[in-house]
Amino acid sequence: MDDDDRRTRTEQVARGARARFEADPPQAMTDEDSVRLDMIVQGVGDVPFPADQETLISQARRSGDEELMVELRSLPDGSRYDSIDELLLAMGVGSAGRIDVPGAPPREPRSGPPIEG
Repeated sequence: MDDDDRRTRTEQVARGARARFEADPPQAMTDEDSVRLDMIVQGVGDVPFPADQETLISQARRSGDEELMVELRSLPDGSRYDSIDELLLAMGVGSAGRIDVPGAPPREPRSGPPIEG
């Protein structure tokens, strides 16, 4: 894949992820989440998923993003992600205002809405 193809693929992944997260955020998208989403997708956007932590770190290293490498290293060792969306959630994108307090309704971990009982 040449640089133009990689750039096009990364832009497609970024547009798709942003559209999904803005349309149906797990909790709430903040301006910081938006910046982090862009950083993560720019750093690992052309990695085929599912992908493991080491693959993601290697791609971040190739992209030269030190901050992203540090964040990826903080994920659980040996972790594997089935999609860019799953990675974004694991990195906390879209989880601002999450209500994880005693007495709050249980929440679906991937999507955030209350679980209907």
